[in-house]
Amino acid sequence: MAVDLHGPPGAFWSVSYSTGTASIPVGAFGTIYLDPAKTFHLALGAVGPDGTDTFFVTVPAVPALIGLVIHEQAFIDDRFSNLETQTITGL
Repeated sequence: MAVDLHGPPGAFWSVSYSTGTASIPVGAFGTIYLDPAKTFHLALGAVGPDGTDTFFVTVPAVPALIGLVIHEQAFIDDRFSNLETQTITGL
């Protein structure tokens, strides 16, 4: 599973995922769209010199995961991103 990020070159990013959603305004930082009770940290890094970064997540070959809906959200350069939703369709 690929996750693409966009932001200012060199900006710090952190991505988390959840199986649930929420809508929690946090002022100038934006809105948290992940359910805090079901959220896990996924990865962190820095935006590349071209303003993008991509990282890949290996999904275990467990048939029970097919159909699972995963929500991801990044925190990039002091702001929360939009919500990204993906469904596991095959292993």
